[in-house]
Amino acid sequence: MSGPQFEQEESQESWIKTNQGKMTTLLAALIILIGGLYLFKSNSSNNTASVVDTLQTETNDKQASTNDQANSTDAPIKMETVTDTEIKEVAQKGDGLTHLARRATKTYLESNNDLNSTITKEQKIYIEDYLAKQLKTRRAGKGLEVNEEVNLSKELVNNAIEASQKLNQKQLDNLTKYTQLVPSL
Repeated sequence: MSGPQFEQEESQESWIKTNQGKMTTLLAALIILIGGLYLFKSNSSNNTASVVDTLQTETNDKQASTNDQANSTDAPIKMETVTDTEIKEVAQKGDGLTHLARRATKTYLESNNDLNSTITKEQKIYIEDYLAKQLKTRRAGKGLEVNEEVNLSKELVNNAIEASQKLNQKQLDNLTKYTQLVPSL
């Protein structure tokens, strides 16, 4: 009879020898996968714990700050002082040079109502950026400290305003995207 010809049955030992490379590769991939999952799980647990700790610390700090302010009988710190020649701004927690420049711009424009009504939001962005860059240059990159007083001459603010009034329409259009990021303008 003709029919399929079967070879003698292979022993289990010869099958292992034949497929040893495949099994080694599979085992290595499995070990890498398990190790990666373990590292990922432990890392995300640490990150979650870190975020929770940070949020709790911030909440506690805010509550402590609120309690300190409520219990304090001291007068609040005056954030700006205007003289004939300059505007003095006091840095608060979280302030950068741009924050101080923004407050100085606002103070200057509020004291000059006729000028305030003609300056656009885009020009205000330009003015505060101009002032912040001048402060950064003047301070040689030195950071701000809480309650540090920074002086801006009215002449410098006026120079920034004059420069903002010379911007062309294309430059103003480019600044429009930044005005949306600063709703307090």
